[in-house]
Amino acid sequence: MQKGICASVVAFVFAVGFSPAHAYTVSNRTIESIHVNSTSGIYFKTSEAMVNPETCTQDAWYHVARNSSYEKEIYAMLLAAQTSGTKIRFYLDGCENDIYPRVTWVRTEPS
Repeated sequence: MQKGICASVVAFVFAVGFSPAHAYTVSNRTIESIHVNSTSGIYFKTSEAMVNPETCTQDAWYHVARNSSYEKEIYAMLLAAQTSGTKIRFYLDGCENDIYPRVTWVRTEPS
């Protein structure tokens, strides 16, 4: 039994990678507003209360960095979710420039 648990933990660590201790998944959120800044990236708010596990200085907007991998796809996904009212899930990983909670991936929630 113990070997199975240890093997599961090792498999999980390798599957998710070695991420910071404060990385956090935010679930079941509705997009309220999206803002795009051509020099810094995408910002969005949710209808639900802000989650800010790193205590970034900004407490209203989440941030997707400009030129990040799949930036355009994330933007399209956020717009589609906002338009359709589809809930999303996203992953926070630190603070962007010590200001905004940094979003590194987004997905739609199953309906």
